[in-house]
Amino acid sequence: MKLTPNFLVTCLICMSASIFQPPGMKPQSTSPTTASGLTEETEAQAAEAQLREGMKRAPNDSSYPARLGALLARENRLDEAIVYFEKALKLNPADLVTRRNLAASYWQSGKLPEARKNLE
Repeated sequence: MKLTPNFLVTCLICMSASIFQPPGMKPQSTSPTTASGLTEETEAQAAEAQLREGMKRAPNDSSYPARLGALLARENRLDEAIVYFEKALKLNPADLVTRRNLAASYWQSGKLPEARKNLE
């Protein structure tokens, strides 16, 4: 199957609605503070620290770098997110959700050839 540029762009646009939301992660709140009174930024920092600790404790578990990549991408830290998506894919090359998130991060970073490569 030959993928045309228009098809790839359409795929990326459609994916953006669910992008960076791997299974098991709750969506971000729309309010500036959470029920516990913490700001979303504080919660994101705590989640990032927990994911980094998880990566240290279970270096062969691809879910930690995949989730960290998703968290970083939601914060528009795309270059960092790409690094973690790639780490996750080295551990689990068959993870299509992470591959899709990597492609979207490349696309949002303006790195279209890399995005296309991850969609083929």
